[in-house]
Amino acid sequence: MAGDVSFRLLSTGVGRMRSSVWVAVLMLVCGAGAANAAEDSGRFYVVGSLGLDRYDTDEIEQAMNEHAAIYNSILGVSAYANSDELGFTFSAGGGYQFNSWVALEGFYRGYGKAEPELYAANSMGAYISERVMLKSSGFGLGVVGTWPVTPAFSLLARVDGVNLKSEAEFHRSSTLGASYNYSADDTSFTPGFGLGFQYDYGYDFLVRGEYQRIEADMEFPDGATTSAIDSLSLSVLMAF
Repeated sequence: MAGDVSFRLLSTGVGRMRSSVWVAVLMLVCGAGAANAAEDSGRFYVVGSLGLDRYDTDEIEQAMNEHAAIYNSILGVSAYANSDELGFTFSAGGGYQFNSWVALEGFYRGYGKAEPELYAANSMGAYISERVMLKSSGFGLGVVGTWPVTPAFSLLARVDGVNLKSEAEFHRSSTLGASYNYSADDTSFTPGFGLGFQYDYGYDFLVRGEYQRIEADMEFPDGATTSAIDSLSLSVLMAF
């Protein structure tokens, strides 16, 4: 029937970047660290973060609202899609600070989830329900550049490559037709970036505040849609 939909998870990311590009970046970073070794001694650190993230599900909601227009004409009601877009993000990892300007960092990051949904029902007990669940997580490697403003305060920018696993589920139930579920997942190498600040409290204890963005390409239900994930997080670093 007109309301029947399906979806397929596409390759995640703006595009699969060739590994040689990232190898070249890492060689450049290592070279920069070696060139500045005499200026600043390097140090290892561990890092953990917590924060909030938001999935950009506008295109998914638009598709669900198109379905709602059909369901409303059938049920004689007025319904629309809505989304629980905010979730919690977290990460844990470690890295090596080559000097005052550049660090190489490995991490695992969970990106929370989003749940766009649609529900339409009339007084006769007829209803149609659609719900999507999206979530992502992955291991990554990042290059972090810092620009000291004062001896303690620095601005930072980062470029990440993440082996991102994206999962999606679609659930439909109705008294007017078939009820069914779909699920899909995809893992691929995905670029991301971030901006923020870092404050050194001394005694090898540092705090970061960051904005980060990564994108997941998905097809639901009638065409390709990019679900970007934006996050704000607070990180604690311990150097040794």
